[in-house]
Amino acid sequence: MWRASQAGNRPVWIALGFFTCAIFIYICAGLNLYDYGATLKLALSMWLALALPIIITNALFIKLDPLVVLAHSLGWLARLTVAAICVRLIMRQV
Repeated sequence: MWRASQAGNRPVWIALGFFTCAIFIYICAGLNLYDYGATLKLALSMWLALALPIIITNALFIKLDPLVVLAHSLGWLARLTVAAICVRLIMRQV
């Protein structure tokens, strides 16, 4: 549920999700990573190096519930995993 004060920012947050996936695809193309193993390793590396530390830092300073932190971190992992699979499916045809 969106807070009333954040309702105007909804398109920005949605666009950020698409931007993250686009950057992931761009990195895969730049590094010539097109198979499942390589793209999934990159997804896991990006999750461990970028998303997880930010989520944990926010959890410590904002004092988020551990289940919320788990949900956010798994959401980021799922997003990057789907992007990795999409890279393989799209680039296989090119």
